[in-house]
Amino acid sequence: MNKKLALVTGANRGIGFEVCKQLLQNGMHVILTSRNEEKGKIAAEKLNDDGKQIEFYKIDLENPATFKMAKEELENAHDRLDILVNNAGIDLEFSPDELVGASALNPDYDDVLQTITINTVRTMQLTNTLMPLLSKSEDARIINVSSSMGQFKSMGTGSIGYRISKAGLNVVTSVFSKELEHTKIKFNSVCPGWVKTDMGGKHAELNVEDGVKTIIWLATKPALKESGRFFRDMQEIEW
Repeated sequence: MNKKLALVTGANRGIGFEVCKQLLQNGMHVILTSRNEEKGKIAAEKLNDDGKQIEFYKIDLENPATFKMAKEELENAHDRLDILVNNAGIDLEFSPDELVGASALNPDYDDVLQTITINTVRTMQLTNTLMPLLSKSEDARIINVSSSMGQFKSMGTGSIGYRISKAGLNVVTSVFSKELEHTKIKFNSVCPGWVKTDMGGKHAELNVEDGVKTIIWLATKPALKESGRFFRDMQEIEW
């Protein structure tokens, strides 16, 4: 039986790197991707020390041409994809050291637009680029790494571009899941919590091992039935 094949974006460090590590530990064949080829290859080599099955592909959400190249590599090497973890993203408005996000009353509109483009639009575009390969899987799963900062129930202040981008990413999850309802593809969003990473900063509440638990749960859960849901701590939460 072929190993399940997982692709993780933004995986040269932080949450993405830990997701790759734990998926490998669960016996999957993993494709680690990042926008920086040198850093991505170094990260893959770190995980390859144990002889695990891991590859590096370059995917840069600012460069959609890399989506097509990754798809072609996948087609040639594997001709399918079982799990897509959309982890890559940016936050140009939050200072993790000062715990301050830029005010919505005086934003940098270039930052807002870039954040929405990368976190929402490009993630959707990459997902659609890889959809033909996901459609070939008998048990495909797409996991959007979102945030409670995009959750309407607990909406706060500041970081308006990031909040819009993650709320939009949840819309992507919901709409896609409905359009894929009669397929074998399950599509969910995850809030990992506030995690100690370069983006989350040193004041964050969770270490990265705990932050990825729900992502790994959705990726490995036998006979996954849930789709179009938003999860945190392996429990469904409100949008």
